[in-house]
Amino acid sequence: MQLEVEESEIKPSSIAKVFQFNKGNWSFAFLGLFGCTISGLVVPFFALVYAQIFAVFSEPPEKLERDSLFWSVMFIVLGFFAALGFFISANMLGRSGEALTKKLRLESFRNLLRQDIGFYDDERHNTGKLCTRFATDAPNVRYVFTRLMVVISSIVTLIGAIAIGFLNGWKLAIILLIIIPLIIASGYFEMQQQFGKKMRDTKLLEDAGKVASEAVENIRTVQGLNKQLVFHQKYCEQLVNPYLSNIKQVHVYGAVFAFSQSLIFFMYALAFWIGSIFVLDGSMTPTAVFRVFFAIAFCGQSVGQISSFIPDVVKARLAASLLFHLIEYPPQIDSLSEFGVRQNVKGHIQLRNVNFFTLLALA
Repeated sequence: MQLEVEESEIKPSSIAKVFQFNKGNWSFAFLGLFGCTISGLVVPFFALVYAQIFAVFSEPPEKLERDSLFWSVMFIVLGFFAALGFFISANMLGRSGEALTKKLRLESFRNLLRQDIGFYDDERHNTGKLCTRFATDAPNVRYVFTRLMVVISSIVTLIGAIAIGFLNGWKLAIILLIIIPLIIASGYFEMQQQFGKKMRDTKLLEDAGKVASEAVENIRTVQGLNKQLVFHQKYCEQLVNPYLSNIKQVHVYGAVFAFSQSLIFFMYALAFWIGSIFVLDGSMTPTAVFRVFFAIAFCGQSVGQISSFIPDVVKARLAASLLFHLIEYPPQIDSLSEFGVRQNVKGHIQLRNVNFFTLLALA
């Protein structure tokens, strides 16, 4: 898709243009954002309840039973709000995304019907590519709305976690918040490595694919001339460079993946070590340390999911570029145009000496 956009010299469309195109369904989008806000606030409140459980277990027996029942009910309440938030956001944003897909298909098809016959002679507008626009590219654009649910929820979670952290222990919160950008960056670089590897493999394996395609398409000639080993050797030679390139890149990807997966544990170690220092000097209570730690830790895990959806957003942006190019492509002769001088043409048709004959089939 990236190569097709570059070859066609299509200007990449912005995400804002997609939102503007779908402005007729903004009501569903706003309801979806409301659901994302509810689901995003569940994580910070869950951190508060989860941290409070540790304090409950240190209480006297008569108070422990009462408080444990109360906080257990709070978990049920949080579960209810989480289900409500995800239900609203998934339904509303999903409906907005499907409406966008429908509108893109209708507008694209409408503009196709306006084009002159020479439009379809262009290799860029062959039947296969046009069918791909409707079947694949149009659904890909809706990722802008379906993935928006996770992004908004993560942003709300981050704001809530920062508020809890600064209210219960601003010094520990500042230290832990420094790690959050590292978690996001590590996840982003991990996705970049995977996406780059896919693009690199596609380009490196192109020659090998040509050899295999040529051999399969002309398999009778290959067998008739007994050239199976020749094509096998050529195919293996074309695989050498991709193999060596992947061997070099696997070490880089392994290091990035290991760093991204271990970073959260380094955050745990730093939080408990710094937290113990603040407890010893009396600036924080153990419960406050747990509140700050769990709020930031759960926030880091939630925000770290954003990077996993970057390829989907990139794919949606490229698909939108191809579809908007198709929608905005100007026809040579616009039969639907309202501009220009309209001529009042009147005519009369007369049929003279017109005869009709019917051929009778021979029995």
